[in-house]
Amino acid sequence: MESKIPYLAKGTFVPPSVYKKMEDDEKYNELKNTLERQAYATEDIASAAKIQADIAVAKSKKADIKGIIAIIISLFALVWSIVSHFI
Repeated sequence: MESKIPYLAKGTFVPPSVYKKMEDDEKYNELKNTLERQAYATEDIASAAKIQADIAVAKSKKADIKGIIAIIISLFALVWSIVSHFI
């Protein structure tokens, strides 16, 4: 990775720590940008998972209603069977 050399007057001494800091700043910015992109991608995945979970909850509520209806029909059939057996 090339570091950007600051514009200075000719013959001016620049300590190596300045160049080191500039390289570290560039690495930090690159890492920060990468992590931000990953955070946005993770946020998109989380919102998609929430939508899928909401759909699953809606489907399970429909299944619960259908199950209750099936139990009621089964109980009605049981009562009908018992009543018709004794008549």
